[in-house]
Amino acid sequence: MKPHLNDYVCADIPEVWNWVPDDPKDVYYYMELTIGTGGKAADLFGLTVSTPEALSKRMRTLGQQSQSGRHHLIVLDYSWDKVLQFVNDVIEKCHGKDWEAISLRLARHFNWEFEDYVADADYVN
Repeated sequence: MKPHLNDYVCADIPEVWNWVPDDPKDVYYYMELTIGTGGKAADLFGLTVSTPEALSKRMRTLGQQSQSGRHHLIVLDYSWDKVLQFVNDVIEKCHGKDWEAISLRLARHFNWEFEDYVADADYVN
């Protein structure tokens, strides 16, 4: 099976694919990706897109000395083409025998909505 990018959205930047930042070295946003294997069924994955300068500025503002890079795409000079190429490259490499195998591979790069999900309702609370 091969995954497919169905859709993407950024709540902070409408039509992020057309957006041109004032400074391509100062970009920071979170986007959501809808990924499935064809058809309408798909799961939600997230990715923070940032330049080093914007990440550094944000960390200083929040008083952080360190931050995990998991589920982040860091680009030196921002362009939508770079973001979309990264996303498509990851998706292309995350094929598997079933959706479980695919989604676990995708979750190495993107924040998966079902990561750490526990199906047993008795376990919660």
